[in-house]
Amino acid sequence: MIRGLLTTALLAMAAPASAGIVLTFDEIPNYNRPSNFYDGGSFLFAGNGSPGPVVGPDLGVVIGDAAFIYQAFDQCPEGGCGGIFPAAPGIGYRALYNFPDSSTGPQLSTINVAAGFVGEASVWHYGGFSAMTVYQGLGGRFGGGGNPPTLGRIEMPATTGCTVNPNTLTVTGCGWTKYTIAFDGVAQSLELAGGAAYFDNVSLGASGSVGGVPEPASWALLIAGFGLTGAAMRRRRAALG
Repeated sequence: MIRGLLTTALLAMAAPASAGIVLTFDEIPNYNRPSNFYDGGSFLFAGNGSPGPVVGPDLGVVIGDAAFIYQAFDQCPEGGCGGIFPAAPGIGYRALYNFPDSSTGPQLSTINVAAGFVGEASVWHYGGFSAMTVYQGLGGRFGGGGNPPTLGRIEMPATTGCTVNPNTLTVTGCGWTKYTIAFDGVAQSLELAGGAAYFDNVSLGASGSVGGVPEPASWALLIAGFGLTGAAMRRRRAALG
């Protein structure tokens, strides 16, 4: 029984807390910051002539810094386009954009996942030279007092060969590229740095595994197992003595 309890506790710690997370950004209204949309937040959006709340899924994801939502150049169902990125199979008509701000330093979009994610992270990139970095703690490069442990980093070259036709609202001669980082440990934030760049289909966790940080119930079960094991060992020593 004790061995079974310990095995159950260890498996509970090792198992991911939830299924994987993929952020497509299509659910967020154009020209909005994602902020806490993927943490169950909401927006009031009147772009379609019918004001009403747009409530996001509760995925435990908060996005900050210069993150902004723009819509593809050739798809403007809500009136007005904010970007020149091309639509593509598997890529939606909205994407994350590093919007210029007045602060100094590189433009950043920081994706925070309090529950953690493990194994790998990936993103589809289009536009200016960028970099993706995975950090052990929350807050990206500004977490941990400004010196957070880095679990992985990859550079994404600028997209070249593009031809933009404002008359036909098309972008040809170039496209999106997928980049992936494999890493060890549990990450809690992903940073996308770069100017005039778009990001889509951000995937957090290898094969969809997210939540490498043990849940409180798992810790409680493990502690209970160790307690029972200690008691059993004491009784055995008493019987032998």
